[in-house]
Amino acid sequence: MGANGFVHNPGEKNFTSEEFANLLRLQGSNFKVELVLRLLGLTNARNTIIGSSMVRGVSGGERKRVTSGEMLVGNQRVLMMDEISTGLDSATLYSIVTFLKQAVGAMKTVAMISLLQPPPEVMGLFDDVMLMSEG
Repeated sequence: MGANGFVHNPGEKNFTSEEFANLLRLQGSNFKVELVLRLLGLTNARNTIIGSSMVRGVSGGERKRVTSGEMLVGNQRVLMMDEISTGLDSATLYSIVTFLKQAVGAMKTVAMISLLQPPPEVMGLFDDVMLMSEG
């Protein structure tokens, strides 16, 4: 495990928190794109078209992860993500929320995420939680 719990592949450079934050903020860098592709399990779908109702492309789960990835790669100050857990297993959701927490801290941004019945492990990752009923 690297800085702040960021998991690296064996043989890769371990980054300090500051180096990681600087790489995430760097304009025009492929670091963030590569990191998001790995995190979301999309490296095998890198050159696959998204597709449509008429053209076969990535799977439904991959399409959901591509949408989340598009938001993560941009340079927004606020991320608003609705129902990112739909179609994802709890391990993938945990990985995504863990990365979001690290990225938000490193990039000094804010994330507001709505989830439907998240597992307790994922709930524990959030700094602040608002529970809603009926809508």
